[in-house]
Amino acid sequence: MQRAVFHRHPKTIAKLQAIVFAILLIASIGIGLAGALIMQTIPHDQIGFYLGMGLAAAGFVSFFWSLVGLVINLVEYQGA
Repeated sequence: MQRAVFHRHPKTIAKLQAIVFAILLIASIGIGLAGALIMQTIPHDQIGFYLGMGLAAAGFVSFFWSLVGLVINLVEYQGA
């Protein structure tokens, strides 16, 4: 006996992925702001400043790729 396989509609998949990328976009903004706050409060001769700089850089990279993923999935949602 063969089981029925459930496949989501491509528009539903694009919508769910767009929601995930929007959440990642908001999280990356928070990470970047946390890094900026750390860099403002800690003097530049301490290691914490450079950890904050790394956090801000990770937030910037995450923001860029989350924005790219969001745009791609919104275009796929419109085209599906």
